[in-house]
Amino acid sequence: AAIAREFGLSLSSVEKDLHKAYRALAQLRAKFDAE
Repeated sequence: AAIAREFGLSLSSVEKDLHKAYRALAQLRAKFDAE
């Protein structure tokens, strides 16, 4: 149970990091398209 809880926590933090990276990529792409 403890392992599952830790895995769930790390998974949610990974999802947050992925979300940040995706947003940063979207901003970069928009910047390149604007030029």
